[in-house]
Amino acid sequence: MSSADKEILLTIVVPIYNVEKYLRQCLDSLVYQTVQNFNVILVNDGSTDHSAEIAQEYATDHGYTYIYQENAGLGAARNTGLKNVNTPYVEFLDSDDWLMPSSVENILKVAKNEDDLVDIMFTTPVVYNMANKQYEDWMDKYAVESIFAQKHNTNPRNLIEMYALEPNVNRSIWSVAFLKKYDFEFPVGVKWEDVYPHFYLFYHARSCVYVKNAGFVYRINSGGQITSMSGSARLDIIPAFENSLRFAFENHWNEHEIAYIIRMMESFVRWSMGMSTKPVRRALCAKVHVLFNMIPHGYLKAYYREFGFGRAVKLYFYILRSPLFYRLLSNRHMQEIGFGCIQKVKRLQVWRKR
Repeated sequence: MSSADKEILLTIVVPIYNVEKYLRQCLDSLVYQTVQNFNVILVNDGSTDHSAEIAQEYATDHGYTYIYQENAGLGAARNTGLKNVNTPYVEFLDSDDWLMPSSVENILKVAKNEDDLVDIMFTTPVVYNMANKQYEDWMDKYAVESIFAQKHNTNPRNLIEMYALEPNVNRSIWSVAFLKKYDFEFPVGVKWEDVYPHFYLFYHARSCVYVKNAGFVYRINSGGQITSMSGSARLDIIPAFENSLRFAFENHWNEHEIAYIIRMMESFVRWSMGMSTKPVRRALCAKVHVLFNMIPHGYLKAYYREFGFGRAVKLYFYILRSPLFYRLLSNRHMQEIGFGCIQKVKRLQVWRKR
């Protein structure tokens, strides 16, 4: 084995919090990778179940770094891990997910074939649906393949549609030098930690490549994920998009780029409205009203043009920005009626174009 083959290029950071049910599967996926020339940092974020004992066992048996900290949330645990990385690349893996068997091997092959460090290496994970025990394609698999079919090495400034990719930090491998250059840290104390980094880091990235047959398996419908919650955590989409918009305005993003933030924000808002309990929906609606009024009308017009939206979507935004009518959307029945009408108008518009 050559010295180049022994070189450690990648560290995988695994934040851990009360996941004893899934943790062994996650860590076994690291143990049984087809290559073993990578580092692992396990960050126990104050677990109160048996996660600590399991993590310490794997750290002892396999030479992984184990760090304990008082519970501070996923963003803080990722930051702790990142501070202890001493390799050129870092990957984050949630402890209720697991890596594909040859993921590291394929990542390292791509990394070694590049002349310089790559800011972001994209992968296409796989979704495991616990409700039906079926594996499903990652939500933007075909979009990623299409983007990198156009060019091997690109960035979101050149291909703006990259901003529409799923905002999931774990689906990428990151250059540590790139993260340090822009003083990057994950947001702390809020959920939806991946939204702001998605726009902040994509804006700065200058080199992005795609790694085929690599990624993790993303568990859904387990009941404990932030995406399935209906409580006050839903309100954290507000600072996530507020910070993203503020960053874009301060850095003079053009109207086409900002349109992608608005598109994702609208999607998150509709989804969160439908998932929230009645008290949370009422509070969320009020905050969304303020958030959408942050956006100058000119950017909204550009958003409609960018994605070809018609009157139905314009009406939806008008209601959200109205000082009177936005409260209607806090009522689930009215919300369902409104969304139903919007979908009918959209289908009618499509039919007329045929």
